[in-house]
Amino acid sequence: MAGRCRQGGSASSGIYLAAGWATFLYTVTWKSEWVDSITGPPVGITKRCADTACIKANRVPVKTCLDTELVATSMPGGEKACTVREVRTTLHSADPDYCDGTPPAGPYPACIQVSTTFIDFDDPVLIRD
Repeated sequence: MAGRCRQGGSASSGIYLAAGWATFLYTVTWKSEWVDSITGPPVGITKRCADTACIKANRVPVKTCLDTELVATSMPGGEKACTVREVRTTLHSADPDYCDGTPPAGPYPACIQVSTTFIDFDDPVLIRD
């Protein structure tokens, strides 16, 4: 019953049943990505597919949860999933998960790995792009 994830992510889940609907709490650790440590946050955005045709135009950012409890009122209205927490960890060049490819132009590129904890009740496809 783990959430589906793309781009090298992995997921672990917990299941909670309440009032006729199931909610899932799980953390996805995404594939590492390059950032420019001077300009700030990563380029990647955590998104979900808005419908079954998960083309780029149908991907929408995942909103922040209203609370951390596994209850319906934690979910922003009309959403299928929400973000409870997102953690960015800088990776050392010797780390096996270190970034692929060429770092971005700039004096201080950094390789980070993002982990996102979600509450969801509809198991949408989650993407980081």
